[in-house]
Amino acid sequence: MPNPWLEIPLGEYEAHMAHPAIDQARLLAEELRGILRTYRPHSVAIVGAAGGNGLDQIDASVTTRTVAVDINPAYAAELERRYAYRLPGLEVHVADVEYSKLHVPPVEFVYAALLLEYVDLHRGLAGLRALCAPLGLLAIVTQLPSRFVAPVTPSPYSSLQRLVPSMQLVSSESLEAAARRLGFSLQASHQVSSAAGKSFVVHVFQLAI
Repeated sequence: MPNPWLEIPLGEYEAHMAHPAIDQARLLAEELRGILRTYRPHSVAIVGAAGGNGLDQIDASVTTRTVAVDINPAYAAELERRYAYRLPGLEVHVADVEYSKLHVPPVEFVYAALLLEYVDLHRGLAGLRALCAPLGLLAIVTQLPSRFVAPVTPSPYSSLQRLVPSMQLVSSESLEAAARRLGFSLQASHQVSSAAGKSFVVHVFQLAI
């Protein structure tokens, strides 16, 4: 079965994420900004980068190398068009982090927001670990279950409903246990909610030497 992320137009995805009933694009960008300001990494990988949401939060005078990864080649091409001039150290890769090994030097900080809901937890984490340098940081944003809001919130952009069959929420307990098995230690975590009422957890892990 084709990966549903290959069938969703970037314009519809971005409009969905920015829709007032969703309000996730702003939230994810703000979380990335806060982490970048706290840790000030010299190299960053954004996995599941889509068209580049959040890349405008990167200070190129601090972060001199940015690796952007997405499974959809159209998303990656648009991301490169938008940000290559702004981020001189930008590297764009089309890859499925669950199955593809990226042959790129690891980075100090890896950010994956709402990615693990669509991949096998252990394979997905292993792919993220391969990008992370020893003592590097891995920040993961996951969605919490809700009795009141559907996992994929309905919006005027019906193509997003193709994600429903493949979406699987990840508990914090499962994520933390899987991360420990791969050599990560939990450094910090906090919960955040969108204006639309969905709640998320941000975990920051550090990889052992």
